Amino acid sequence: MKWMEQIRLRAPVSEGSALACRVSCMVEDVRRTPGILSVELYRYASLETDLLIHIQWDTVTEHPWGSPVAVGLAHTLRHFGLVDHSVWVGHDQGSQAQGGTHTGKERNAKIAYDGMPLNGAKKSGG
Repeated sequence: MKWMEQIRLRAPVSEGSALACRVSCMVEDVRRTPGILSVELYRYASLETDLLIHIQWDTVTEHPWGSPVAVGLAHTLRHFGLVDHSVWVGHDQGSQAQGGTHTGKERNAKIAYDGMPLNGAKKSGG
C-alpha cells in the first residue's frame, strides 16, 4: 500500500540557514528506514526556516497516526518550532483499506466542520 506523511516545521527566523542543515542530516537517517520509497526536504520559497519533509511509503498497511520514525522526527523537530504532522493515503487505497463500501447516509451527509448541517437545520439527537 502506498501512502505518505508530511511533516511541516515553522521555526523562528533566528534559527537561520543552519536549521536546514540539521534537518537535512535527520532526513538522511530517515531514508534508511525499510519501506520508504522516497524522502524529500522542501523549503518555503520566501522563508528559509519554513520546511516540509515529504515521506512516501510502500508498506503492507498504512499507519493512520504516523509511522514510528516520522512521529519521532516530528517530536524532535518540536524543539525548533511549530510542527504539523499529517498522514495521507491514496483515495483508491484508502477505500480498499476500509472495505471499499459506504452507506448512502455517509455519501449524502452534509455536515459542516462544527457538526451542524450545512442547510441550517438543527442537528438531530441521534
